[in-house]
Amino acid sequence: MKTISRWIAVLLIGAATGCGATGTPEARIAALAGATQDAPATAPPAILPAPRIPPTPAQPDLIRRVNVGIESPYTLGDPIPLTADILAEFRMEQGRTKFDRYLDVLVYRGDALNPVDDAKIKVLGAMREMEHGSFRLGASPEGGGHYTLSMPTIMPGQWFIDITVTSGGKETTIQLMVELFD
Repeated sequence: MKTISRWIAVLLIGAATGCGATGTPEARIAALAGATQDAPATAPPAILPAPRIPPTPAQPDLIRRVNVGIESPYTLGDPIPLTADILAEFRMEQGRTKFDRYLDVLVYRGDALNPVDDAKIKVLGAMREMEHGSFRLGASPEGGGHYTLSMPTIMPGQWFIDITVTSGGKETTIQLMVELFD
């Protein structure tokens, strides 16, 4: 008996609020909007989603140099000796997406006035705690000892970036640990 009473109450409430309107779709919209037959109802304006802008990281990347397994602070742009007379500077900035990074490498002999234009630079990146997302790429020479690369670091976390510079028959690998934050 209670079930029948509930159904009757639902029907009465629906009829009182216009939910039971019959007829054309326009009449049902008018009934729901509380409009009369004289004043046609209009649909509310559509709310469009805001354009998607890639969010910026909450804090800057943490970058450390790894030498013989020991991490130490590294400031981007500080020169690192590769051989007795060749130095390299590394700079990094956010790429096209939230986690991609552009890597700039400047290679020079003694000082920045003597660029090394014949270097070959290979970059191997891998996440510390994951078995996916690794990449192996070569940097493009831009001239004047400047080499560029877009690194597909696809998610936040700790990435080991091995940068191998070959010049004058000598090969040196520098390892950076880059922690990307969400």
